[in-house]
Amino acid sequence: MAFEKIKKIFKKKESRERVLNENNSVALIREVLGLDKELTTDEAMNIPSFCACVNYISSIIASLPIKLYRETMTTTEDGKEVPAVKEVVGDKRIALLNDKTGDLMTAYQMKQALIIDYLTSGAGYIYINKEFNEVKSLHYVNRDYVSFLHNNDPIFKTASILINGRTYREFEFLRLLRHSKDGYSGTGVVKENRLILDVAYSSLKLELASVKAGGNKKGFLQTVKKVEESVLDEIREKWNNFYSNAENRMMVLNEGITFKETSASAAEMQMYEQKSANGEEICRIFNLSLDIISGKANDDEQASAVKAAITPIIIDLQTVLNLNLLLESEQSSMYFVVDMTELVKGDILKRYRAYQIGLNANFMQADEVRYKEDMPPLGLDFIKLGLNDVLYDPKTKTVYTPNTNQMTDISQRALKISDLYDIIEERYEGQPRRRGKFWFGKFKMSQSEYTRVSHQFATDFPRAVKGKNYGYFNRNHFYVLNVIEFGTYKFLAKVSIVGNGDKINLIMEALKNET
Repeated sequence: MAFEKIKKIFKKKESRERVLNENNSVALIREVLGLDKELTTDEAMNIPSFCACVNYISSIIASLPIKLYRETMTTTEDGKEVPAVKEVVGDKRIALLNDKTGDLMTAYQMKQALIIDYLTSGAGYIYINKEFNEVKSLHYVNRDYVSFLHNNDPIFKTASILINGRTYREFEFLRLLRHSKDGYSGTGVVKENRLILDVAYSSLKLELASVKAGGNKKGFLQTVKKVEESVLDEIREKWNNFYSNAENRMMVLNEGITFKETSASAAEMQMYEQKSANGEEICRIFNLSLDIISGKANDDEQASAVKAAITPIIIDLQTVLNLNLLLESEQSSMYFVVDMTELVKGDILKRYRAYQIGLNANFMQADEVRYKEDMPPLGLDFIKLGLNDVLYDPKTKTVYTPNTNQMTDISQRALKISDLYDIIEERYEGQPRRRGKFWFGKFKMSQSEYTRVSHQFATDFPRAVKGKNYGYFNRNHFYVLNVIEFGTYKFLAKVSIVGNGDKINLIMEALKNET
C-alpha cells in the first residue's frame, strides 16, 4: 500500500512537470512571436504620427509662459469696494517655471518632459525642493524611476512615492496624471491604445524588413534532386548575400535549381494604405488631425485643436500648480495661469465681441470685463446709456427720460400716451406748415406721408371707432393715431421701429390701458 501511494505521488509530480514544461514552451513561443510583448514608449515614439502628436502638444504647452495672479479688493473714488486682479511680479516660483529651474534642465525642457510622460505613460512628476515653505528649485523625475506604496482602501486613499529606495510624500511633487483613478498614477496613450499602436509599429517593422531585403521578391529555391549539405550551405551564404544591402548583388543558379516566388500577403499588399489610415486614427487619439501636425490646417482648425487637445491639459496643469506650489494661506487669493494669449488669438476676437455685446446691451460693466480678463479695475462702475433711451421702472411705476432729465410718476394711475410724449419724435404745437412739413397733431409729417398712412389705415381698419387711439405699423415707423372720422385722423406719436423696441412696447402698454 505504501508503495502504491509513493507511485501515485511520483506520477502526479511527473504530470505537473509535464504541464509546466508545456506551459513554458507555449510561453516561449508566444514570446518569440511577440504575442505577449507590451509596446514600450520608445517603440511607440518610432511611429511618425504618434511622435508628431506628442511633440506638437508638449512643445506648445512648454512654450507658454506661466503667470501668478492675486485677487484683492480695491476702493474706488466714491468709496465702493470692488474685486480686482493683480499680476504678481518677482515671485521666485514664476522664474522657476519659466526660466531657470535650479536643475540641469531648463524650464522649457522640464515642462516638455512632463507633458511627454503625461501623454505616453499617463503620469509626469516634478520634485519640489523646499526650504521652510520656500520653493528653491524644481526637478523633473523620469517616470521609470517612480514607484508607489499605497493602501488598499478605495475611499480613503493614501500613497507614498519611492525613488531609488527613498520615500517621499505626494505633496512634495507636481503630479500631472492622465485618466487617474487613484490620485498617484495614470493611464497613458501607449497602454490605453495598444492595439492600434501595435498595428502601426508592426507595419513599420514589415516595411523595414522589406527595405533591408533590398525590395526583392520573397520566394524559395527548388531543386529537382537531393542536394548535399555542403552545397546547401554554399547556397544559403550566396542567398543571404543576394538579399543583403550590398551594392553588388548577383547569384547564379545551377542546372536543376529554380526560384519559386511566394505570393504577397494581404498585409503586405495593403501596407501603404493602412499606413495612412493608421496615422489618421492615431491623430484622433490626441484630438488632432494630420493637417494640424503637418501645418496645413487653417485658423479655425487650429483653434479647434487648441480647445480639444491642449486646453484640457493646461487646465489640469494649472490645478496641479495651484494645489502644490501655493501655500494654504495663498490658495484663497492667488492662482497660477498658463498664458494662452498668443495661442488663442482667434478666440480673443470672438470673446471681445461678446463683451462688446454685453456692454452695449447694458448687462455688463467695463470693470466686470476687465476682471474676467485678469486686468485691474478702472473704477468704471456705471452702465452706459444713450440719451434716446427711456427708462421705465415697473416696481416704482416711474418713467425717466435722460434727454430731458424728466421723471414721470405713474404709480397712482395707468400709463397714458401723454406720459410718453418725451420719447416720440419732434413735436410742435404752433404753425400748421413749416418748411414743407405739415404738423398733423404732435409732430411733423409730409403731406404724402400723412395721405399714405391714413389711406392704408382706413383700408386695414374700416370700422375704427371714432375718438379711439390706435397703434399702427407702416414701413419703418410705428404710429399712434386718433380717429376723428373715417379717413380723417390725428397722429399722436411716430417712432422709428429700428432700435426702439422698448419705446414701442411702452406705447402699446399705454394704448392697452386706455381701452
